[in-house]
Amino acid sequence: METTQVNDTVSIRHYADSDADDVMLVWYETGKSMNVISNQRLASIYPIMRDKLLPKWEKLVAVKNRVVIGYIALEGSYVQGLFVTPEYQGQGTGRMMLDKAVELRGRLSVSVYTANEKARRFYEKYGFVEVAHRVEEHTGMSEIILEMPD
Repeated sequence: METTQVNDTVSIRHYADSDADDVMLVWYETGKSMNVISNQRLASIYPIMRDKLLPKWEKLVAVKNRVVIGYIALEGSYVQGLFVTPEYQGQGTGRMMLDKAVELRGRLSVSVYTANEKARRFYEKYGFVEVAHRVEEHTGMSEIILEMPD
């Protein structure tokens, strides 16, 4: 399994089946901290994410001291999700995972909840631009679609 050391303490590697519980914990804890989706709604989406969605996507994980602290899920060049546990946000982990995804897939696109200003700013700082709006099928929430420019 190829591992990319991105700094002294965090490495990015391909997902292994043994990461499933850790990745779901990152997803759930990060989802709660965003204050965009209710905890009840997160709990109802959890089995869909765990059993149907996450298994079909390519995933990279960010690991610190052998603990998964973040992941990025890709479907081709579309970022299905990028999550970093709240205590490690703002330290470059998300950017490192996005850098690796760009290295693997090239130009990427992503959607973020309209209410998630923090995520929108993260992608715009990376260079993504807004191209469309839609309603997300699992939550019914408004999303902004962003793409990397040509």
